[in-house]
Amino acid sequence: MAHQTAIENGGKTVAVIGTPLDKTYPKENSELQEKIMREHLVVSQYPIGSNTLPRNFVLRNRTMALIADASVIVQAKDKGGSLSQGKETLRLGKPLFICKSVVEDSNLEWPAEMQKYGAMILDQYEDILEHLPSNIKMPKLFNY
Repeated sequence: MAHQTAIENGGKTVAVIGTPLDKTYPKENSELQEKIMREHLVVSQYPIGSNTLPRNFVLRNRTMALIADASVIVQAKDKGGSLSQGKETLRLGKPLFICKSVVEDSNLEWPAEMQKYGAMILDQYEDILEHLPSNIKMPKLFNY
């Protein structure tokens, strides 16, 4: 959704994938991945033709934490893959945001633990701007 929204609004996007560039996971994203490869940027640390393994996605999440100025978790289960990116983001000393709706989900234990290590609650997307190391202005995407 984030990639599609960026593209539809004339923005640029970078996809970090857990597969080689010649594979797509999940398969229904193949058209979007091809478009991003043609018009934006796709990053993979896996050689063409290599097998896709479950651990690839944890390493992909760590790569995203490494190259991003900040990370945002919009949804994750107690054992979800986004947690590896969140933990790596905090380990690197970079800003980590967790959407307010996730923090308020009483079925999840991990948000409180990550908040102890510096994760911030994200209520409005503009809150991210004051924590980025650049002066990039985000476009107004929604009217509310």
